[in-house]
Amino acid sequence: MNKLADKIKNKKPVTIAFFGDSVTQGCFELRVAEGKTFEPVYRPWEAYSKKLQQIFEYCIKDTSVNILNYGISGDTATMGLARIDEMLCHKPDMVIVCFGLNDSTKDIDGIKEYKDSLEKIFEKLYGIQTIFMTPNMTNSRVYEFETNAEMIALMEETAKRQNNGVMDEYMECARQICDKYKIMVCDCYKIWKDMEQIGIDTVKLLSNKINHPTESMHWLFAFELFKTILKST
Repeated sequence: MNKLADKIKNKKPVTIAFFGDSVTQGCFELRVAEGKTFEPVYRPWEAYSKKLQQIFEYCIKDTSVNILNYGISGDTATMGLARIDEMLCHKPDMVIVCFGLNDSTKDIDGIKEYKDSLEKIFEKLYGIQTIFMTPNMTNSRVYEFETNAEMIALMEETAKRQNNGVMDEYMECARQICDKYKIMVCDCYKIWKDMEQIGIDTVKLLSNKINHPTESMHWLFAFELFKTILKST
């Protein structure tokens, strides 16, 4: 029996840390700020970490689940690695890792850096129950109702990486690393790809129509993580 399962069975408090980027942090829409820069709208209480906490509290009423949200907007795996000790000092029972959306902005040339950083993250997490969650797809087209020229340009860039297989390559790289390090994978990216395959408009499931899922889609992450955690116990 692993540490998390043992604590749940003995009705002891458990701590789960979430280590990732803006999606983990709880970023949703983008708004145009002064100077024509984009600022994300933060609602961390709607992030998948809080939704997973709610699922735990509903299903396992005798165990307190503490959530540590270590998501930072714009972070890559390399940037996350640089701050991992800040999270580890809290001695979490489980860590959920989710990187890849920002890493993919470096195109195929950035895969080696992504691979190296993920491997170092998993090495730092040795001995801690860890799950890697693949993120959502980015947009696959420019949202037809967008009128801001800079937003349109950004949408064009992310759609190109989604459609030319760059995101797919990053996710496959992550799966291979997880296999090497015996890390369980919660493959939400595959679910998004499957939804697109049957004709679901996944762009409409993004709150900023680029890379931040809607609040409702954070429930998908939460339920899939709950299922993965149950398999790991």
